[in-house]
Amino acid sequence: KHFEGPAAKEKFTRSQPDTVHPLVRTHPLTGKQALFLAGNFIERFDGMSVAESRPLLDELIAHSTRPENVYRHRWSRGDLVMWDNRCTMHYAVFD
Repeated sequence: KHFEGPAAKEKFTRSQPDTVHPLVRTHPLTGKQALFLAGNFIERFDGMSVAESRPLLDELIAHSTRPENVYRHRWSRGDLVMWDNRCTMHYAVFD
């Protein structure tokens, strides 16, 4: 399972070295650009402090998860849903 609470997240992040990723990625096939956001994993933006980064990160995630930017699938028998992880934010909702 993904993070089952703060302790699991802390254990995972302690086991990983600090890494730097681009904020914008260019899709290798389409050439389109997409934000590369993982709110649970981003501590700060390169060249910015945690305090400086937080408002920008919050704004980018809020924009990306606005209803007009979200696809929410209502499952029916036989459905198959596919997405490209290189340009999609996804989150399982068990409802």
